[in-house]
Amino acid sequence: MAFGEGMPVPGATVRKAFTEAIKVPSPDDFPPGYSAEDVADANAAKRGRNDPVPARIRRIDAAIAAVLEAAGTSIADVTQTVLAQFERQAPLAQVEPATRRDWVHAGTMASIEGADTLDIGYMGMLARGLAPLGVPAPAAEDLELRWPGSEQEAERLLTPEDGLAFVPDGGLKEILRGLARETSFPDLRQAWQIAAHRPVWAVDLCDRVEAELATRESTEALSEWAQTMFGPTRGMLVTAFDSAGQSPGKTAVDALNLLFQREALRRLLAEIPDAEVENLAQPWAFPPFMTAFMTAPTPE
Repeated sequence: MAFGEGMPVPGATVRKAFTEAIKVPSPDDFPPGYSAEDVADANAAKRGRNDPVPARIRRIDAAIAAVLEAAGTSIADVTQTVLAQFERQAPLAQVEPATRRDWVHAGTMASIEGADTLDIGYMGMLARGLAPLGVPAPAAEDLELRWPGSEQEAERLLTPEDGLAFVPDGGLKEILRGLARETSFPDLRQAWQIAAHRPVWAVDLCDRVEAELATRESTEALSEWAQTMFGPTRGMLVTAFDSAGQSPGKTAVDALNLLFQREALRRLLAEIPDAEVENLAQPWAFPPFMTAFMTAPTPE
């Protein structure tokens, strides 16, 4: 925390603190013969099968849908507008919703065996479950459909097992520890500050939206909420809200995950030279306070 505030802390102490914050279950923690799948099953069993989206966020979604209905619009109208922008006719059919247990299982497998081992279709299904009910999630659906309309691009970006080819190889535990040891201190501090601010942003946005729904005196927060509904920012809102009041160790791990995600994004863009990178500056891609950090180019 002192490091994040810019106070002088010995570099070795900082790196040790970040490294030791990474506590991920592994087969070594279990009796002989346990596989990564067994460990993921055991870790996931500690969680319930409830909705991974906090109830407060679901209530806000429902209240906004009611406002739209009262104004003569509907979620269906909004859905068609969004789908048209992504050249889609209809969202994917609803499937059994993902649960918190599903998310923990996938996260544990990625931590042990690597994010590149997770099936992209399954990842998309998990992400789609975070969207508002009845609203499309085009970015998540692109994962489910394995980059539709561009088989050549998908071949470069996916492994033969339908994992992500552009993420760093290996289990997340060791990758994150490597980032803790090697990331420059300015980048590490910025990642920490963003990770610490995300829960504050999520709770503040909920507070402001609820206030506007109650008074109808402004639509600024409602507009901001609407911009988070269709892309990666929605997932960040959900996970950040759940992280309110978290420990400094959890914030350190979140900071390292941000650095991992930025590196994966850099590798992805390197594989797609004609990517429309200006879209990454849109609020649905990242909250505004994260955009500059996540889109910073690789240092030469």
